[in-house]
Amino acid sequence: MKNFRYYLALALMLMLSLAVRVHAATPAAKAVAQAQRAHHIAQHLGSRTQLLLQQTHHSALR
Repeated sequence: MKNFRYYLALALMLMLSLAVRVHAATPAAKAVAQAQRAHHIAQHLGSRTQLLLQQTHHSALR
C-alpha cells in the first residue's frame, strides 16, 4: 500500500510538471510573461528618470 501511494504521488508530480511546461509554452503565457517584463523595465526606468529629475531640480535650486 505504501508503494502504491509513492507511485501515485510520483505520477501526479510528473503530470503537474508536464502541465506547467505545456502552459509555459503557449503563446498567451509567453505574451503575459513578456508584458510583465516590459512593465517591470518601464517601472525601473520611470523611477530612475524621476530620481534624475529630482536631482536636477535640487541642483538648479542651489
